[in-house]
Order: sequence, then structure tokens, then C-alpha cells
Amino acid sequence: MVKKRNRRQVLKGHTYTRSWMIQEIAKRLGFTSGDVSDIFDEFENILKEIVGEKETLVFSRIFTMYLSKQKARRGFNVSKGMPEDYPETYYVSFKASKSLLSELPEMKDKNLVDED
Repeated sequence: MVKKRNRRQVLKGHTYTRSWMIQEIAKRLGFTSGDVSDIFDEFENILKEIVGEKETLVFSRIFTMYLSKQKARRGFNVSKGMPEDYPETYYVSFKASKSLLSELPEMKDKNLVDED
């Protein structure tokens, strides 16, 4: 199922959770779920530090995570029926690597992505 949002298509399918990922890694590598959970907790802390420092994380062959900034702007609040000032905001963006995108069946079939 495809849902349109903000001029981009959002694909709806199975959603994998943190808990699933912890169990899967523990099963594949023979670690305990507790050990993998501790690693995920620390990974989460590191990600938060990177975001707090407004830095970029390049996770080779998977993704790049960076902070984007939206300028302050004047808009119109439809529910209040009046103009409103919106402050400058930040949001976290992820860009998938070519090797990750190459795992999509559409990319494999069309050979649109070069191998890294």
C-alpha cells in the first residue's frame, strides 16, 4: 500500500522494531539479548551526542545521518485563521548509501546503482 505525503510516496509494509533487531542480532551472532540491548543503548546515546553537536555521521555502506535546518518563516495557521511566525527548526535526515539502495529489487532489475 502506498500513501502520499508531502509530495513523496511513503511505502507501507512490515515495520521492524528495535526489539526485533535486538533479537535478530542476538540470534545470528550468539550474543544474549541483554548484551545486544546494551550495545543498542550506547549506540543511541552516541547518535544523540552527534545530533546535539550538529554533526554528521557517515555509516559506510548503510547511510549518512545529518542535521538539516529550516529557516524561520511567516506562514498561515488555517485552524486559527491568521498569520503566524514559525521559528527556525532542525530535523534529522538520513540518506541511504548506494550499496543499501542497490538491495531494492527495482534497482537490481534495472541495474541503476553502481556497486560500491
